[in-house]
Amino acid sequence: MTGTRGTVVHLLICAAVLVASPAAYAGGAAKLLELVPARAQAVLVTAPGSLGLLHRFLNSEPEMKRQMGAYLRREVGVDLTGVNGMYGFALDLGRDDPDIAIVLQLKSSGGKIKGKQKGRHRGVRLVRMSEPRMVAAVMPGALLMGSIKAVKAAIDRRKGKGRALGPRSKLGAVLGAWGESADVGVAVYMPGVKESEARQAVERFGLRVVSLTLSGGQVITADAWGEPGKLAMARALILQVIAMGTQRLKARMEAATGKDDVPQALATIVAYHQARRFAAEAEPKLVGDRLTATYKVPPLDNVGALVPVAGVLAAVAIPAFVKYIRKSKTVEASESLDRIRMGARQYFVTDHWNIKGNLLPKRFPPSTRGWTPARPCCKQPGGKCRTPTSRWDKAGWEGLHFALTEPHYYQYKFTSTGKGLNSRFTATARGDLDCDGVYSSFEIRGSVDAEGAVRVIGPIINKELE
Repeated sequence: MTGTRGTVVHLLICAAVLVASPAAYAGGAAKLLELVPARAQAVLVTAPGSLGLLHRFLNSEPEMKRQMGAYLRREVGVDLTGVNGMYGFALDLGRDDPDIAIVLQLKSSGGKIKGKQKGRHRGVRLVRMSEPRMVAAVMPGALLMGSIKAVKAAIDRRKGKGRALGPRSKLGAVLGAWGESADVGVAVYMPGVKESEARQAVERFGLRVVSLTLSGGQVITADAWGEPGKLAMARALILQVIAMGTQRLKARMEAATGKDDVPQALATIVAYHQARRFAAEAEPKLVGDRLTATYKVPPLDNVGALVPVAGVLAAVAIPAFVKYIRKSKTVEASESLDRIRMGARQYFVTDHWNIKGNLLPKRFPPSTRGWTPARPCCKQPGGKCRTPTSRWDKAGWEGLHFALTEPHYYQYKFTSTGKGLNSRFTATARGDLDCDGVYSSFEIRGSVDAEGAVRVIGPIINKELE
């Protein structure tokens, strides 16, 4: 199997093996800062020594390693059995399809990847991969894979061209602080992320950078940098979610121990007590402008100790996280209806004339036709609505000065009746957050009192989280 198709398959398989047993990045965080472009908004780095297990496995059978290397050189053009490190970065997280590059550090000088050439950059040959935007390239001691833009940026930095990330940038400062302590680390510059949930987190909690590291093969640390006052709110919310999950496990334990299902009862007892231990050990702490939480994973040689941890994750963390994510998505509906409320009030108090110059009676903007957009969000790519600007350029929405230009989770409808003191309106947002065919709805209702002031009630919420 030769050519582009074979190259892509082999590279993906080998990359998967490396990620499954974390690769090592020879050089540490300080060296990495010089190899990552300044435009990077997310970075992955691994520390030296993490590949010991894989190397010991390959070296245990020299003939197997030799045969694998020969096969890879023949089919792919590069021997990946000597990989001793890896790093990666992402550019333009604000795009739906960000540019990503993964760089594998090779003990050998490299090779020549087999496949159709897509061009060259600074003298380095770019080989086409299966996706139109994806390429691979070989440089001395490294194999580069990713989007064309990101691979070119990686080549630039390895040749000393362009600006490096540097220790003074928000992302660089975090990477530099890791030093040699982190075996594996991922850091993301949150203001660059486009997803609405991330933007809400940035605005609500003042987040700048979030990171996750694994140290000593056991200690997992999650950090978030931002505005201390807002991070205190985030800490309170996390503690609330943990407490809610622990209480739920306690209720399940009490219910299970009242029945004769012994395995179920024992499982809930273990899950509840391990959840309490997890909550105590991983309690987030606010240190200056950083919110940090640390958890020590049980030793891998104690497999039995991993069972309760898995139970805690399944019974507490996952349901609580899903509920929190759904809850965060409802912010869109509340904020959108608030904008509609202000738009309706402003329209009513503003004078309007017809084409003949006659002053028109006070009223709310005209009704919109059905839902906007007409197609439910769950039936659109990614479960999000992407409403063309033309759909908002209608009399009702224009009068409200309301439009959603970013992907969103809810459909909207506005209806109005009457004139003067008899004016009424209803604005509704509906969404199916888990795409099960059951809709939640948020509604506000407006009217005019005897003094001519606009009064709005709501939101009236039905099946908030379905």
